[in-house]
Amino acid sequence: MSDLPGGDTAGTSAGRSDQAQAHLLKQFRALSRVDARRRQWLHRAAGVGGAQAAALLAIQRKPGMGVNELASQLDVRQPTASNLVHSLFERGLVLRQTGGRDRRVVRLFISSAGQALLTRTPLREVGGLEAALQRLDGALLHELEQDLARLLVRLGKAQPGTQSTL
Repeated sequence: MSDLPGGDTAGTSAGRSDQAQAHLLKQFRALSRVDARRRQWLHRAAGVGGAQAAALLAIQRKPGMGVNELASQLDVRQPTASNLVHSLFERGLVLRQTGGRDRRVVRLFISSAGQALLTRTPLREVGGLEAALQRLDGALLHELEQDLARLLVRLGKAQPGTQSTL
C-alpha cells in the first residue's frame, strides 16, 4: 500500500469508501421501510394506498385538474394516473367531469365520500418522507435533489438534466 497525501493509504481509503457505501445502503433501506410502514398505515387507516392518497390530496389542492396534470403532480406516467383515477372513481371518492367540445378532456373533483375520507383521515399529518423533506432547508434540499439525480443517472433511470419518471 502506498501512502497518499494526508497520511492516508490506498487500502484505508478504499475501506472507508466501502463503509460509506454500506452505510448509505443501510440508510436507503431505512427510508424504504419508513415509506412502506406509512403506506401500510394509510391502507389500514383510510382504506387507500399511498398513491391513491397522494392523488386525492393533489385533486383536493387543485379541483378540476386533468389526468395529465395529475400524472405530472405525482411524477407518474399518464396510464398510471388514469388507473388511479379509475380506482378512486369506482370507489366513489372522485368525480370525473367531461364538458365542452372535446369530450376526451376530463376534469377531476373530490366527491363527498372522498371529502369525508380526507376529513376523517389525517393524510397530510401522517408524516413520512414528504413531511421530512418539507422541513429541510432549501439549500440542503437542492443539494440532495442534485445528488439523487446524479445517482439516478448512474442507475440509468434518468438522463442528465431531466426529471425522472419512474
